[in-house]
Amino acid sequence: MLVNARSLTNNTVDNLINILLKDEDIDVCCITETWLKPGDQAILADINLRGYEIVSSPREDKRGGGIAFLCKNSCKYKEVKTHKYIFFELLEVVFKYKNNNKIRFSTIYRTGYLNVQQREHFLNELSDYLESLISKDGINVIWGDFNISKDQVANKSFYADFIDLMQSKGFNLVIDKPTHEKNGILDLIFLPSDLTVGPITIYGPDTCADISDHFPIKMELPLMAEKDEIYIDIECRHFNDIDLDIFKKDISFNLNTNYTNVHSLVNHHIAN
Repeated sequence: MLVNARSLTNNTVDNLINILLKDEDIDVCCITETWLKPGDQAILADINLRGYEIVSSPREDKRGGGIAFLCKNSCKYKEVKTHKYIFFELLEVVFKYKNNNKIRFSTIYRTGYLNVQQREHFLNELSDYLESLISKDGINVIWGDFNISKDQVANKSFYADFIDLMQSKGFNLVIDKPTHEKNGILDLIFLPSDLTVGPITIYGPDTCADISDHFPIKMELPLMAEKDEIYIDIECRHFNDIDLDIFKKDISFNLNTNYTNVHSLVNHHIAN
């Protein structure tokens, strides 16, 4: 699940975990705009006590922003150290599931107005990061709040360049409905072009807990189940051990016997 929380307060945590994550049986939730600070240990401890591990990447230089990764306590995961980018925040976490398979969740948060030159820098930084994923194993999921709306006239060219970049690196956008109460499509999910996923649900204002002005997004990923080992008993005859000259004589001698098939004849030959 992807959620823009616009601050992880105690009330937000209540709604997020008790109403959304537990009711919907969510294994993984990535959050943008946590608004957490490096010293906010109380919120992290509260989330952990509710049955979820959390990796928090707070914004250090000013208020707001921040990204977090939540997963059930029973799950295996590993935070990946990445380069610090200027024009977007990033949290990369590898989620491990059955048979040691991996899903790499790259959660991105980008905010603020960008002029033409800054937009170019943002796209260059994003391109560098996407290139770094090529050599990494696992399924790559790139999602977050990019704050690039195709419906805003000032953003149309920027949005087109952004989508072109993602597609050129093999990622397709799978969100096509509003994710914000003002009908903007701001929270985006990009998946590898060859990956097929289950239903994607966008929880509108009338169908989910009151978390923020952004709508939570639920996505079902295909996880490979463990395969039971199957053993098959194979019985074969050692034809290489048969002396052909003796076998020919036995055939000639036994043609008028009561053997009704070749297998019986072969067994008689081997036994004698």
